[in-house]
Amino acid sequence: MTDHRPFRMLRRAGLGVAALLLVYTLWMGVGGGWGIRPLAFRLDRQGQGPFLFAHRGVAVGLPENSAASLHEAVRSGYRAAEIDVRRTADGHLVVFHDGDTRRLLGVEGNIQDLNLAALHRHPLLVDGRPSESRILTLHEALDTFGGVLAFYLDVKVPSMEVGEALAEAILSRGLEGSCLVASADPLFLFRLRWAYPRLQTVLEGFDAGKEWLYHLMPERVKPDFYSGNVGKVDSRHMGRMHRMGLADRRIVYGVDSSNLQLVTELDIPIVILDYDPTNAVIRSWLRPMLR
Repeated sequence: MTDHRPFRMLRRAGLGVAALLLVYTLWMGVGGGWGIRPLAFRLDRQGQGPFLFAHRGVAVGLPENSAASLHEAVRSGYRAAEIDVRRTADGHLVVFHDGDTRRLLGVEGNIQDLNLAALHRHPLLVDGRPSESRILTLHEALDTFGGVLAFYLDVKVPSMEVGEALAEAILSRGLEGSCLVASADPLFLFRLRWAYPRLQTVLEGFDAGKEWLYHLMPERVKPDFYSGNVGKVDSRHMGRMHRMGLADRRIVYGVDSSNLQLVTELDIPIVILDYDPTNAVIRSWLRPMLR
């Protein structure tokens, strides 16, 4: 007797593949196809260096993610800054990296469990010592620096509540041309772009070998920029980015004085940089940006 089970299994597998292809084709059709929208972010590389974001502001002797570190970024010649965004228990978006308050405020607690008034009771720390700065809200950062600095907003809690509050803060101030909303969570970015198509998004963790992900995303939800650690970028990856027409959308972080040569060799266009006032290369990159 002939065993037809292998044929039945192949037929089921074929039907499954066909169903997946149909769903994917519909997804791409509804999402606007395989293209990518033109860049709206105002990116102007001056001189020979990359476009620079100050990592958490310029936190040299100043608390990171503070108004003081952002003022210092402007004074140092930066035109953009990377800051971290979290949400307090009473719904305020604050500029703060850690999930807990131990390192930066010197008290036990979690940002999401504390209200803004409780957080403001404690000064921000620098190397364990109190400073004159208090935790900064995102609204304060945008109101004070939105006309001077572009922002890379690293969303640490990628929920739609945070996304909606971010969208309102950016769009109500007309800053969609100078704010990038970044996350390593692609579903969060997809939902955000779908709901707020004027926002510009950044997919984090886009390392060498992940270029194929770009082709799976339809235009309507496709991130505008692609970022990752500089240590996970190589010449082959940048070559692929050039062939895909994405080289000008590549952002790297984890950059300091120790790996500037790699950034230069790979001609990476956008860099989130830890400032070092003693480094001549960094000073030469920033000098053309000084007003």
